[in-house]
Amino acid sequence: PTPFESRTYFQKPLGTTKTGAAPQPVVLYFTDERGKYVETKKMHSTQKAIWLPHGRLEVQLLVELNRELEARILEFGSDVEVIAPPELRERIRENLQRALEKY
Repeated sequence: PTPFESRTYFQKPLGTTKTGAAPQPVVLYFTDERGKYVETKKMHSTQKAIWLPHGRLEVQLLVELNRELEARILEFGSDVEVIAPPELRERIRENLQRALEKY
């Protein structure tokens, strides 16, 4: 049997669910207050962060798009905005819309 290298296998997804799809660039904007937290508690090893002039933190990730990524983004509520990719932005918007309809 081939040796299993977990660090390589789990390098691209956020979490443990692998979709088999190629990693995609993800861009998130965080509010000032939440940005300070995200800057110190990285979401993923590929994370790059830049403070923007208007006080938001731009976070860039290179990850597979999976349910764990979506759940992680949703944890931040109104403190985060998905900028890219468009399909992830739409999935988060739809999820929040369904949640809002319950209230």
